[in-house]
Amino acid sequence: MDKGKDISEKIFETANNISKKGDSILKIGEYKINIKLIQKEIRRKKLYLGDLIYKWSQKNEVEMNAITTICNEIKDLEIEIEEINKEILKIKENN
Repeated sequence: MDKGKDISEKIFETANNISKKGDSILKIGEYKINIKLIQKEIRRKKLYLGDLIYKWSQKNEVEMNAITTICNEIKDLEIEIEEINKEILKIKENN
């Protein structure tokens, strides 16, 4: 009887571990999708920044406030990516 109980406990434990791994993989996938979306937003902001600089070069009018704002937004998004990567690393370390 103990042998049957041990086997069923091992099966349950293995199923539980598989479930946890699956949850981890899904969470990492969600994080990676978020990173891709943030990277897309960064590219969009960099294009806008390039457009501002081009307009500035054409008109000799510097919109420093707008340029500074966009640069700060890009920096914040890059920090957000770093934080997400830290969360991914935590998940990987716990598995």
